[in-house]
Amino acid sequence: MPAENLVGKLNDGWRIANALLGHERLGTSNPQYALIALDRIKTVARASGVITDPAFRDRLAAASINVRALSALFSHAVELTNLQRGPGPEASLIKIFGTELLQSLNDLLIEAAGSEASIENPITTGFGTVDVSTSFLQVRRATIYGGSSEIQRNIIARRVLNLPQ
Repeated sequence: MPAENLVGKLNDGWRIANALLGHERLGTSNPQYALIALDRIKTVARASGVITDPAFRDRLAAASINVRALSALFSHAVELTNLQRGPGPEASLIKIFGTELLQSLNDLLIEAAGSEASIENPITTGFGTVDVSTSFLQVRRATIYGGSSEIQRNIIARRVLNLPQ
C-alpha cells in the first residue's frame, strides 16, 4: 500500500478499526429509530383499541421510559465524541440496549396490531399507514451490526468488568 494511502500511523490499524466500530455501534443505537417505533406503536394501538387496555399501557409506559433512557445514554456518548473522546466500551452497552430495545418495541407493535399484522400489507388507520412487518423483520438483524450482542457482552465483561476470559 502506498504511504499516501495510510490512515493514521503505521501499525495503528486495530485502534482505528475499534474507533470506527464504536461509532458504528452508536449509529445503530440512535434513539431516533426507537422514537419512530414508539410513534408507530401508539398509532396502531389507538386504531386497534388496545391503547385502552391497562396492561398494554403499562408495557407502553415502560417502553417509553426505556426510550428516554436510551436517549440520555446516546446524548452522553455524543457529548464525549464532540469532546474528542471517542466512544469506548460504553458504546457496546449502548448498542446492546438500543438494538434490543428496538426489537422489543417492534414486538409491542406486533402486539398492538394483533390479527391485523400482516407480512404483505401495511395497516391503514385513521392516524396514518403503518408497515408493521417490515420494521419487525429489519430490526432482527440490528443486534448483529457492529458486532453481535454476544460479542458486545464479551467486550463489556473483559474491558469494563475485568472478568477472566
